[in-house]
Amino acid sequence: MNKIKLKLSQFLKRIDNQWQQLSLEKQHQYLLTFFLVYGLFSVIVFIKIGFDVASNKESIHVEHIKQPFQNSKDSNSVIDSSSTIHKKM
Repeated sequence: MNKIKLKLSQFLKRIDNQWQQLSLEKQHQYLLTFFLVYGLFSVIVFIKIGFDVASNKESIHVEHIKQPFQNSKDSNSVIDSSSTIHKKM
């Protein structure tokens, strides 16, 4: 576990040093590009969700759940195991 922490720490320090060596203009350019791409993806997802909601004209039909063995008068029918009572003797 300590080896993983050490390697991760070294990797993050190396990346941070590379970032610090960049000029401020280059850092600004990278951050601006990142946020523009993030914003573009967000807008695309919101538009897609809007189209999906607007185009879906179906509504959910809600009704009572029918119990399969409630009306069954057949003695050979399977009984739900959760409704059987087990007695210890």
